[in-house]
Amino acid sequence: MSNQTYDVVIVGGSFGGLAAGKEAAEKGLKTLILERGRKPGDKILSGCGVPPWIFLEMPWLEEAPIQRWVNQFCNHNIENGDVHVSVCAGNSPGISIPFIYCKTFLGWLAEKAEGAGAELRTSTVSASVIKEEGHVRGVITEDGTEIRSDVVIAADGMWSMTATKAGIRRKLQPDNILHLVAYDMVMPSKEALEEALGGSAFHVFWDPGREIFPEHFVYLGIFPYEDSFHVEGGTSLTYLGRAGRDYDKLYKSFFELPWYRERFAKAKLRSRMWRPYPTFEGLQGLLRGHDNTYGNGIMIVGDAAGFMATASSAGIPQALLSGRMAAEVAAEAVSKGDASKKTLKQYEEKWRNSIILPLLNNYARRDYFRSADPNFNKRQSFETYFWPMILQEPV
Repeated sequence: MSNQTYDVVIVGGSFGGLAAGKEAAEKGLKTLILERGRKPGDKILSGCGVPPWIFLEMPWLEEAPIQRWVNQFCNHNIENGDVHVSVCAGNSPGISIPFIYCKTFLGWLAEKAEGAGAELRTSTVSASVIKEEGHVRGVITEDGTEIRSDVVIAADGMWSMTATKAGIRRKLQPDNILHLVAYDMVMPSKEALEEALGGSAFHVFWDPGREIFPEHFVYLGIFPYEDSFHVEGGTSLTYLGRAGRDYDKLYKSFFELPWYRERFAKAKLRSRMWRPYPTFEGLQGLLRGHDNTYGNGIMIVGDAAGFMATASSAGIPQALLSGRMAAEVAAEAVSKGDASKKTLKQYEEKWRNSIILPLLNNYARRDYFRSADPNFNKRQSFETYFWPMILQEPV
């Protein structure tokens, strides 16, 4: 490690950082990715669905490991102590949605980045940035090592120390952070899971009467994988504290609903996980991704930039796409020998002219919580979790 100078240093080895690393290396940049975990995905245990439009933007992702192709979406309301179907849609291979395990997907993505020539340095924490005359010139690791670069790409998540140390972003406050708790459940077989799901289906539950979940509990979903599924949902911990509730009691009430007991009696708890991400309230105003995403020598991608889809809280496709965009601009900056704000501004122009901006501006879930009209809420929840996943343009 005697040579500590790179064209680009990427802080964070998750979706945005690894996509940026692959793109930058393919463009011939000497690229370093710093990841605090022992390997990419170590700290991300859960999974999710990925909207198919990302494959149109980045066709090479079609080779990624997929747990299950989901072709049906079922949207439910909890009413009078049980689950009632609001609407089911899909059941067609033509609109299948890939569901992934983040850890497996990130391991594959890391192989792609390293295969392209990027250097991946794990168990390494970037504690600060090198800043000279208002220009970011690299990063300083936790052990005091200085790593210099022409460009820094901050991809270190919603609490991005890189972005805050550079003076580009501000910290989210506790009420703006959603804490999601997931129960990782396993079934005896893939076939047993499909029988319980009623096919290859993704189920989302809403509680308009607040029979189980408190106000601002974002949603509850059953996310299906090969022979396992996650039951997950979330809200602000500060809200749960004020309401005097906890996640175990909330989930126990859900698991005791007849609808769930009849279908998932064979399910066994494998693990219990939690992860934080910005709520839709936290992405409005100055912190919704519309404030600074670049500066002299630095660009910010993914969750670090606030690129969570406001309606669905989905952030993976925006991270992948913004990571690629930042790497494209970094390559141009290095070739010109100019990584000033004037050059890096192209990055913000790119993401503002992409699907990222309308995803940030879709307030379907916020409007759902504000409305008392059940028919309006059914339509809003359908918009929130289904159409944006299958269409190139969000509704």
